[in-house]
Amino acid sequence: MKLEEIVDMIKDMNSSGVIEYRQDNGKESVLIKKKPVVIETVEKLEGIAVPQKKLQEGIQEEEKGTNAVYIESPIVGVFHIFYDVSKPPYIRKEVRVQKGQVLCQITAMNLIREIYSPVSGYVVEILMDEGTPVEYGQKLIKIRKE
Repeated sequence: MKLEEIVDMIKDMNSSGVIEYRQDNGKESVLIKKKPVVIETVEKLEGIAVPQKKLQEGIQEEEKGTNAVYIESPIVGVFHIFYDVSKPPYIRKEVRVQKGQVLCQITAMNLIREIYSPVSGYVVEILMDEGTPVEYGQKLIKIRKE
């Protein structure tokens, strides 16, 4: 069998649904196999409705009757109070923070999201430990407004 004939058979196989071709004439034997094409289908899943908060990105919630503000996680991820464990933490208890100052980080799928203070005040309590998984809307830090 000539090379041109084999090439023509391969072209014919590609244009048709044939996945295997075998020919044997006594002297020569040809076997051509084509790998089947696997088509994966992905089923569309409906998203979970997340309530929209009127607060700044859902990160603050004032405690009624006090000057306390809770900083909440805007995403699901892992809580980090350190940028690098060899450096000091972003904040500590009883330390003054400025509006816009980085308080902590939430990492999700190797993306880092910095959480900023919505108010100036003093850190009353850090509610999470380093490296703890957090949920959307979970309280992270309590700040007493000035």
